[in-house]
Amino acid sequence: MRGMAAPKIHRLEESVFLRLRSQLSIVSVGAAVRELMQNSVDACCGRLEVSVDLDRWRVHVRDDGEGLNREELAKVGQWHYTSKLRRLEDLTATDTYGFRGEGLYMLSNISRVILLSKRAGMKHAALHRLPATDNALPRDSDDIRLLDGAHGTTVILEDLFYNLPIRRRMLARTPPHRLYDEIRADVLQLLLFCQTLQVSVLVIKNNQEKQIVRSGNLTQLTFPDTLMAVLMCCLGPVVAAKDLQYVSAKYQDIEVQGVISTVGVPSKDYQFIYINKRRYEDKRFIFGFNKLFRSARYKEDNMLAASTRGGQQAYSGYPVYLLVCKGPPSISDLLQNPSKVIENLEYGRVLQPLLCQVAKSFLRHYGHATVSFLDRKMTRNRLRAELPLPIQGKTDQDAPESSLHSGTDARHLLNGGINPVNQHPKRKKYNPPVASMNSSADATKILEHVAKIRTRNINVGLPVQKPVGSGSISSSLAFSDEHLSVDSIQLKDCIVINQIGNKFILLKLEPSRSRTTPLLLILDQHAADERVKLEAYTRDYLFTLLTAQPSFYTTPCSIAMDLTHTEADILLHYKREIEFWGFEICYKDEYTGPLYLKAIPTLFDAKKKNDVHYLKRALLQYAYDLKSLKKTKITSIEADGYVTKHLNEFAWWKYMNAIPTVFLEILNSKACRSAIMFGDKLNHDECLFLVRQLSTCNMPLRCAHGRPSVIPIADLKGLGSIVFESYIEDYRIT
Repeated sequence: MRGMAAPKIHRLEESVFLRLRSQLSIVSVGAAVRELMQNSVDACCGRLEVSVDLDRWRVHVRDDGEGLNREELAKVGQWHYTSKLRRLEDLTATDTYGFRGEGLYMLSNISRVILLSKRAGMKHAALHRLPATDNALPRDSDDIRLLDGAHGTTVILEDLFYNLPIRRRMLARTPPHRLYDEIRADVLQLLLFCQTLQVSVLVIKNNQEKQIVRSGNLTQLTFPDTLMAVLMCCLGPVVAAKDLQYVSAKYQDIEVQGVISTVGVPSKDYQFIYINKRRYEDKRFIFGFNKLFRSARYKEDNMLAASTRGGQQAYSGYPVYLLVCKGPPSISDLLQNPSKVIENLEYGRVLQPLLCQVAKSFLRHYGHATVSFLDRKMTRNRLRAELPLPIQGKTDQDAPESSLHSGTDARHLLNGGINPVNQHPKRKKYNPPVASMNSSADATKILEHVAKIRTRNINVGLPVQKPVGSGSISSSLAFSDEHLSVDSIQLKDCIVINQIGNKFILLKLEPSRSRTTPLLLILDQHAADERVKLEAYTRDYLFTLLTAQPSFYTTPCSIAMDLTHTEADILLHYKREIEFWGFEICYKDEYTGPLYLKAIPTLFDAKKKNDVHYLKRALLQYAYDLKSLKKTKITSIEADGYVTKHLNEFAWWKYMNAIPTVFLEILNSKACRSAIMFGDKLNHDECLFLVRQLSTCNMPLRCAHGRPSVIPIADLKGLGSIVFESYIEDYRIT
């Protein structure tokens, strides 16, 4: 490539650039860096050095590409001047990232640009400034040098966003780790399709230098190994290499290759799909693609393996995947987004089912049951009309090829290319034993049914329809919410009838303004006491955190955590929120070495304290929840001032969305173990006390794990109070 003369830079014809014209604007430092790096790769460079000075709003990019002569350099930065194409029809054969002739022009509108370039064979390099009227000397003249003395280009951006003060202030408040992630993702894209490239990216923040990415030559690796090496180089060991499995599929002229992780991570930031060198960002499809993994219980099967019960429950498990697709070039795919991503793929109706088949084959291979979101939304006839995949019974010559590689094992799992439609059998409505009570016989029938209930299958939500004999409280309900309902305010007015089977407490709710007849309720004694204790533990612990010294609720330790650069960056960014909950994290030496845990909460028992993997996953889960806004920052709640000097006046429930998942699980487990159990006999006063305690709870109708604590089971229609009272007394005699 270097021996051939590059095409002369020229201005596009007006009819062409009006079609290509975009609303491109460089809105971030990362976007500016991406534009310059892609220009260097388009110039066939083998080495690329990037330096980003966030303190001085300066960017340096040096490459050893083909370079430009003086005549060509004079045209650089002018609107719609490019060397990539001349006619619109040339787009289908264009293999470069840029082609509009707008990138450097846009950069010259928001910064001062200095270009130094030299072609092979030239005696001296040529210097060019943008805008051309800018004759100011650069701050550091020593930085204006070429990476390779023989040929290449150096681009320097100074005073980035100097004429956009509001934009600059907004970017100054952006967490640095977001820029790091953006640059790493851009480098990953470049390395995937240019394995000979060697990249080095350095970022300066607060006068501290940080190496973001440094890659070597990947040409000696096979493509599956290249995928894994690129992931490890740019993102670090987010998952172990042994947990990344190679997958592939092919249908006609569309090909998919990639890797998918067999274990989950707490974030969706490590998911990449590329089509013809461009990232695929169809949000609707990606949401459904991830939903496919959720429907296969990928999250549950990748729960954190801890030795304690409280650490196994609710950790997000998102797959890591890097999928590289090749298909026919399309002009619409290139023009639809100025940021050079694809959002609406022209042949998406073919590629999307193929990607889903790859995922389902992978999940089936590892023992997961799958239901595709495409299967639910597309009937079989429509699927055949839109996606001409062969059906069973036809020859396999035209069938799409798919393989899943685990070591040396490879299997074809597309089953003839069919997308099976998910067909659920029609559920039959199940009627409870009695919808309303008009006699003592009806009451006896209900009590006999309640006594047979198996409590392990209690379900959340009303109404619920289940087959006869499913063995849950909810299976006896087929009422609408208008027919039978109860709220927390009414609980304190309930009359306790008696305990049933040492498991449940039967209650009667008197008529009210919204209900003209009494209501029969059943209370799960374990779920009710679990809710009472959970709210008490949560309130007390939050009050301690907000009022006591850290030494009162933390335990000193010294635990090294094996983290990637990305993971360390995000933990340090949310350091204040993490330390509020009793963790202390820091480097052993200043800005070097691994991150250490210097203190952990006393709430963690001995087993959890010794499980480094558990602690790491718990902290990362909290940090990623903060990043994705699933959790509220404790600092924002503290500013509202909900803390009082008296525990009984403490509005603890306003902090619930800020509590880390790991703390919720520990508190849930503690409440469960200390609550009243099934089989514990309670007298009438103890039952009454439990109901009164539950009525004061903030969320009395659900236990710590989300199951119902109180369920209405019948309307007492046509049953007078005198008759019912005598029935109650008869029931109490045992």
